[in-house]
Amino acid sequence: MNYKGQNNFNIGELLEEVQHKKDAVITTEHHVMRIEVSSERALYFFTLPQHPVHPSVIIRRVVEEGGKVKIKTKGHTSADQKLFENWLINFGQADWQIKKDFNLKR
Repeated sequence: MNYKGQNNFNIGELLEEVQHKKDAVITTEHHVMRIEVSSERALYFFTLPQHPVHPSVIIRRVVEEGGKVKIKTKGHTSADQKLFENWLINFGQADWQIKKDFNLKR
């Protein structure tokens, strides 16, 4: 996982851009807007104003490296760093659980 930390990255601009992609599929749940962009093999998770780590985004992409399929995760936030890191860790734990459930190598 790659944490970009608190910086001048404009999450609002990215949200506006991603929402308007031709193949964007948008769902909202638990104060998070999830946008799937299949042409990028990517999922974007944007926090909504009610979320404790708003404004933040986590971007997950499926990539192939060395003949293996991997999920690359990175995040950006302007919220509390510790709260964001905990939210980001949850994504890694979900990956671990999927690997465990399917008996995949870690």
